[in-house]
Order: sequence, then C-alpha cells, then structure tokens
Amino acid sequence: MQTVNNNFTVEALVAKYRNFVDEHCPKSCEFDGVHEFTMTYNDEAEEQLLATLYKRVAGENADSNILEALSKYTEEFYAKGLNETELTFLTNNFAEVSTYIFSYFADKYYGEHLGSLLNKPTKKVNEIIASAKIEDGETIFIGCSGLGDLAMLFPNCIIKGYSFAVKRPYINEIWALGQIRLFAAGIKSEIKPLYEDTKNSQYMSDVDIAIFGYSYLFFNGSEHLFQYMKPNSEFLLFLDKQNAAGNSMAGLGKMLVEKKCIYSIVSFEEPNTILSTTKTTICVRANKSTSDVVCIKNNATGEQMQLSANMLDPTILWPSYYLTEKPKEGISLSEIVSFLDFRPKKKEDLVFKKTTFNDEKECIEWILSDKEKTIPVIAPINLSTRYEDAELYEAQLKQAGDPLFEKFLGWLGKISRPCVFCYGRKDKFVAGYIRKIPSEGIVAYRQLVCLVPKKGIDVRYVAALLLTPEVRNQIISICEGEVDAQLFPLIMDKIIVPNHTDLERATFLSEANYNAFESSRKELEQEHKSYIKAVRMRKHALTQSASSIKATFNALNAYRISQNGTISDNERITPIKQTTVKDAFEYLSSATKDLLVKLDHIADVEYTFTKPEWINPEEFVESYIQKHENGWVNFKPVVTWSKGHNLAKQDLKDLSGEIILHKGEPIHTMLFPKDALKQVLDNIVSNAISHGFKDESRNDYLLRFSWETDGIALKMCVENNGLPIPADRSTSSLLEYGVSTSLNSNGHHGIGCNEIDGIMRKYDGNVELVPSPEDEFKVKYVLTFNRTNTLKTL
Repeated sequence: MQTVNNNFTVEALVAKYRNFVDEHCPKSCEFDGVHEFTMTYNDEAEEQLLATLYKRVAGENADSNILEALSKYTEEFYAKGLNETELTFLTNNFAEVSTYIFSYFADKYYGEHLGSLLNKPTKKVNEIIASAKIEDGETIFIGCSGLGDLAMLFPNCIIKGYSFAVKRPYINEIWALGQIRLFAAGIKSEIKPLYEDTKNSQYMSDVDIAIFGYSYLFFNGSEHLFQYMKPNSEFLLFLDKQNAAGNSMAGLGKMLVEKKCIYSIVSFEEPNTILSTTKTTICVRANKSTSDVVCIKNNATGEQMQLSANMLDPTILWPSYYLTEKPKEGISLSEIVSFLDFRPKKKEDLVFKKTTFNDEKECIEWILSDKEKTIPVIAPINLSTRYEDAELYEAQLKQAGDPLFEKFLGWLGKISRPCVFCYGRKDKFVAGYIRKIPSEGIVAYRQLVCLVPKKGIDVRYVAALLLTPEVRNQIISICEGEVDAQLFPLIMDKIIVPNHTDLERATFLSEANYNAFESSRKELEQEHKSYIKAVRMRKHALTQSASSIKATFNALNAYRISQNGTISDNERITPIKQTTVKDAFEYLSSATKDLLVKLDHIADVEYTFTKPEWINPEEFVESYIQKHENGWVNFKPVVTWSKGHNLAKQDLKDLSGEIILHKGEPIHTMLFPKDALKQVLDNIVSNAISHGFKDESRNDYLLRFSWETDGIALKMCVENNGLPIPADRSTSSLLEYGVSTSLNSNGHHGIGCNEIDGIMRKYDGNVELVPSPEDEFKVKYVLTFNRTNTLKTL
C-alpha cells in the first residue's frame, strides 16, 4: 500500500534524494577509448538514507555496532537532499521506506558486492521454507543470511545466525543493512556478522530450526552447531549437487548420516531464466531425534521411496542415486579408470596464451600462431552415442583455427595420453576414445569427462562399456543427464560395471568390434542407395523451388485480370495482406535471382555453401521474414518470442568470475552457413505453400517459428496450420525421398524434404517432420542444431 501525505510518497522522496546525490556528489572524467564521460563517485544514496533514518527512528536504542558499520553513510548523508518535513515523513513511514528500497535496490548489493559469495534465495527455496511447520515465537538460525531475505519470511520469530561464513570486504556494512531491514519490519534479530561469532553452546542452545543455504560450504567444522542445539531441533539444508556428494560431505553430512538424523532428502529443479536452463537443488531435512526411515524424493520426476537409514551413503545425498536401479553385482567404475583433470593448474599451462582486446566487439580474442591453428580439438560434437562411431581420429577432428572454437579457446585443455571422453545433457549420453596422440598435440573441452584406463585395460573396452545400455542408463539416471567434468568425479565410484576377468574383457571387446563392423557395413550400403536416389531426384526440384514465385505471380496475374489489365504500384493484390503491386514485382525480381542460385545448387551434387557462422536464431528468423514477407500473399508469419529475448540483459560470469557473455550478446547461438539455413527455410515455406495453404477461401493461414535448447543442442520449430500430411504418407519416406501425393499429381516428385534432411545432416544437425493432424498447427518441422555455444553458457 502506497503511503501518501501532503503530496509526499515514499517512492518520490527516495527518488528525490537519489537524484540530488547524483547531481551533487563528486564526479570523475573517464575515457573508454572512444568517448569521454563523467563517472559518479557516490553510488550509495539508498544506504545513506537507510542509515540516517535508522539513527533517527531507533534513537537511543540504536545498535552501536550498526551505527559504527554504517558511519561512513551517515557522515556522507546530504542534509540538503531532503527538508525536515520530508525526512520526518520518511521517518514516520520507515517500514515502507525499507521495504521499497530493498525491493528495488537489493539486487545491486548481491551483484556488485557479494558476487558468488551469496546467492539471493530463489522463489522455490522461499516456498519450501515458508511451508515448513515453524510456529510463531520459535528461534530460527539462518546461515549466510546476507540481507535477511529468508528472515523476512518469519516476522513473528526470533532470528539468529550469521551473515557470512568468512570475512570479506563489505561484510559489516551488509550485515548492518540487513539488521536495519529486520528492525524496520519489527523482527527480533540476533544475527551476527560472521560464522565464528556463533560458535558457542549458549548462543545455539535455544535454536528450534537451523536453515543453511547452498551458496557457501558450511559442512566442514560446523557439526558442533547441530550438537549445541536443543533436543528435537531441526536442520534444513539447501545444497547444490556439488556440495551434496564427495569430499564436501565430510563433517556435518557424515555425522547426520551416521547418527540417523536425516528424515528426508528431496531434489527439485529451479529455472535459470537468464540462460533458459535449469539447475538441481537438494533439500535435506534432519532432526536431533533418530529416524530409522528416510523419505527420498525427486520432485522433477515424481519418483520417491522410503529408505532405511542404514542404507544412506554419507558420501552422496542425491535422490537420483538412491532412486536409480543398479546392478546387484559388479565393481565400481573407479576401479578400472581414473579421472583426468586436464584443466590448467597455472597460467603457464594454458594452451593458448596470447590474447588481445577487440575494441569493436568489446571482448578478448586469442591470437594463434600458424602451428596452434592446426592443433586438433575434441568437442562434444565429436563424441557418439554408438561405439562404432566412438573412435577419434586426427583427420576427423576440426582444428583450433576453426570458427567453431573462436569463442571457446580459453576452455580447452591439453591431452597427453590415450583416454576415453564422455559427456551428457538430459537423456543424451555420448562417448569417444583416442588411442594415438598426434605429434603436434591435441586439446579438448575442459567440460568433457576424461577417463584414463588403469594398467592393462584397453580404452576401447572402456568406451564400449560406457555405451552399453546398462552402464549408460545408470549414468544418465544418477546424474539426471548432467554428465560433465565438475560432477562426474563425485559419483564415479557409484557407477557399477561388470567385474570382467582379462579373458572376459577381451571377449567383450571382440564382440563389440564385430558388431560395430557389421553395423557400419549396413549403414554404408544404405547411404549409397540413398545418395543415388537423391541424385536422380534433383532434376525434379525446380518446380518445388519455384512454387513461391508461382504463388505470387498467380495472385498478381489474377488481380491484373480483375482490373482489366490496368494496375498501379500502390494497389493491394489480395485482401488477406497488405501486399501491393509494387511489393509483388520487387519480390519476383529478387526471387528470380535466388532461383538462379538454386538451379546451380540443383545441378551440382557437390555444391558447397558459404562458411558456417554463429547465428542468433531469433535475429536470423526475423530478418528472413522481413526479406520474404512481401512474397507471402496468402499466409502470415508469427514468432513466439519477444524482441531481444535471446540477448543477455547483463554481463554473465562463470564461477571463477570470468565474463562469458557480455550484455547485448546473444545467449544461445548455432554455427551454421546462413545460405544453407535460408535454403532449409525456403524449402519449408515452399512445402507449406504447395501442400498446406491450398484453400483460397481461408484468410487465417499462419507459419509459426519457435526455438528452444535441448541439452547442448538448439532446436528450431517451423509449423503451419494448413492441410495435414495425408494419413497414408510416412514422414520417414518424405525425408528420405521427398515424395508427396500432391506433387505426384502435378507430374513431379519434389525433393524439398530430402534436401532439408541432407543439408541438416551435412552440418551435424537433423530434421524431424512431425504430423499433428489434431492440433491447430498440423505440420511441424523440428530442426536440431548440434554445433552451438551452449557449453559456454552452462
């Protein structure tokens, strides 16, 4: 509710003081290499206002520690920024002032001062905590409370805890601001600035429930906090997956498992709206009273079980691990392989060292020598779901100088020995192995899991083993599809594989190699047949490629006839759209030129497109529509996103603080030739015109574009609401042969679908034709692009 008095509002007065500070505080002249501009020294107007109002409101009861921590803000307060009447109004409405400032400006504190030290509690975490059975008057302990976001959920409780685990710059100021926030809300707080301040039994003795976030490691040495708490008190722990497995579980986690204090472990997914991805968070509930049964639940899948407390493993608290069916016999994967961490340990170990700053792009670029440009690179796209395609040869790998890697050169590490790689996202798990290291060296993405077989074990055996359904499904299930170098080492010893003897390993590998040979032989035969068919059908593509021109010409000619041969530039040729005579002629002129290029393509089986480029899917589609819309006379194009949706709203950093995406850069891109993608879309549009948009009485035909990420891939969907694919037509045959009943009746076959399929496969993608006769949009083309920048933004 907005407070108004004498024409004052809290929002207006806070803005007035902010503007005054901006106008009167000291400034410096800065130069960014292009422009000179003034930089404000003082960006602390809200802090000054909060501290000054707290001092006025609390009076003699003001906490001296808070005043000391915020003394610079009260000293720098601009007395002339607000008059006494205005200050009195804000003092009388201090609670609303605090709520407003922390609602609109708190993100600045998290982003600028705290960084990765403290994460703002998410909506889902707040929901879980708010749903806990915490009664009024209870004492709650909050670890890493920061600005008091969690404490604000319990206005009628006593709050204890600490703001930060270790001393850092700004800690005292932010602790004090958090205390002012709670004071303004009328919440009783005994929160201390640092974790060390809470390490005594008296302070913890009356705590009813302790809540810890996952943003900082709190396990080691913190078990005494639980021991100091009174009987039947509870722990509520929110962990990321890295903190819920491996060595991170030492200390408190081990004690909770051994003493049977845990009574539920629940995992849930939270969206990362900036990157259009999700992350998994694990909530562990514990009680000082013993529980013989633990409730295990995965909220994402709905799976749950009751597990004996004796079955809990103190080194892993992932629900997915306990919900995964594992072989009853076998050995740990870690008994036959070792994890190789090939991240550079120091600056001298970097593969590519020489960089420069590109002023135009405002980013760092690598400068490669001629020799460095030829170093082979192992990327996720080189790995396979099948053993027969898993061997990595130098000749098949792209080199470091390829545009595919220009943004990722800092993410590559050296490989010095034969090894096996694996990687996974969602339900896709891929692997590959290399037996011979090239003399010039080889590098790989550091996110890839790198496994070195132990003595006497063949890399081929390990690769074949990982790609068996039993082992692959086990890995995907436990990791929930998130298989990378950060998480996999934590659960390697949890993966159960067959305990083969030397002879059994040799037999297993021999069978895998034979099956791989047979599969490859059959695929080569089929590929040869498909190639011959595609070549024979190219001569029939002209009519298909010209269908859009024909549609525009027919509409224009029909209008000419209706006007008795007299037409002028600004006249509309169709009631469905705004297309004018001039628009139609301009489109026909442009489309005819494009047709000549297509004819060259049709005639040349070995036709190659231009160099692949990084493409923002939204920008490309919007540009494509703009260039072609005038020629689309009987349907309208629509997109499912808002303008600029795929652009970073701010600089994005990884865990080390390195900027991986600058503000304004596209978040998700794919590497693909622009003219090849245009050819794909041309075919899809042409198919819709030829087969879908046939009813001349309809004026509601739509062509809808959408896209999404799928693991490391990017998927673009183009769908239309025209006629459905005939029930007697197989979508697989349409993609393989391009045959359609409609085109046959017109005297030719058409290879639109076949060409789409060929282009997508040529550049490591694929297309799926999805008939949906019951939906509004009855024909869908799903284009999958596997060369993406997704690794950069994970």
